[in-house]
This record gives sequence, C-alpha cells and structure tokens, in this order.
Amino acid sequence: MLVTFTRYRKRLGFATCGFIAPALLSGVITTHAADISAGVNAYHRGDYATALRIMRELADQGDAFAQYNLGVMYSKGQGVTQDNAAAVRWYRKAADQDFAKAQYQSRGHVQQG
Repeated sequence: MLVTFTRYRKRLGFATCGFIAPALLSGVITTHAADISAGVNAYHRGDYATALRIMRELADQGDAFAQYNLGVMYSKGQGVTQDNAAAVRWYRKAADQDFAKAQYQSRGHVQQG
C-alpha cells in the first residue's frame, strides 16, 4: 500500500521547517504537495497509469516518497509488469535518503531473493 500523503507530511516534520516558509511563498511546496497528492489519489482510484507517471516524474527528481511508492507499484505489478528487481532499485533509492519504510522493504526483498 502506498504511504499516505498525511503520513509523509508528518515525516517532513521539523527537518524542513527552515525552508518551508520561503518555499510556500514561492509556491514550491504547494506544487509538489499537489503532485504527490494527485499521484496518491490516482493510485487509490486504481488509475495506476496516472499514478505511475506522476510518481516516476517526482522519483526522477529525487523524491524519496515517490521512489518508495514506485517500489510498491513494481512489487505488486500495479501499472507495470511485476518486477521485484525494479522494486528493490526504487526502494534502495528511497532508503539511501533515510526513508525508513523503504529501508525495511529493500531488506525484505533482498532476503526473499
């Protein structure tokens, strides 16, 4: 299951407080949040093609949340052919940014072979 955006926002917590106010003024956070939210909403509607497109674009920009969620989609074959190797690659990218769920998932997939 994709991580919900609410949990992602909570995860941002105090670590990003220093840049949130200036970013909100410039519209950066609002646009990014809208993109993430659109991707999660598409996923929950079963519109995996749209979710995949949005998450891939954000993941390619280095977003750990989107990278983790792409791992989920590849692991379950949602919108893509199921590919555990691709899932592990996306989980590892997110895990390298200290995304805890991705660290757990990447270890689990590696142990399963």
